[in-house]
Amino acid sequence: MKVLVFGNGYVGKQYVASDVFDNIAMSSADITKLSEVKQAVHEHNPDVVINAAGKTNLEWCRDNKIEAELVNIAGPLNILYVCAQSSTTLVQLSSGCIFEGNGVDGEGFTEKDTPSPACFYAETKAASDELLMKTQYGKLLVLRLRQPFG
Repeated sequence: MKVLVFGNGYVGKQYVASDVFDNIAMSSADITKLSEVKQAVHEHNPDVVINAAGKTNLEWCRDNKIEAELVNIAGPLNILYVCAQSSTTLVQLSSGCIFEGNGVDGEGFTEKDTPSPACFYAETKAASDELLMKTQYGKLLVLRLRQPFG
């Protein structure tokens, strides 16, 4: 299986460094630019794309809202668009931060719960999740990570 990772931050580098995938590459494409995403997917012809790109610093996102929206919302939509054109599976790395508290029953949250983001960063991730899932693309998996560590 050929895997292409967008995002060269901590999580993206962990995927590439792991021995889980035999054939994995990392793209330095700017996901806010559809042409760069198309080029990367065309060049690598992956079976699976993992989107680990994103702006995650809470204060930075609060102070740079437009760029945070471009990277955290428009970028994943660009990737989904290209993946859908080539029938490629997309694994979107989202955030558990879109939920606040312990859930209605105190047992946590499910994918069917309504997000309750407490900061602008979480708002962008919740918006991205909602837009991606509304497409009903059958080869989309959204993973909501919370506090990744090595």
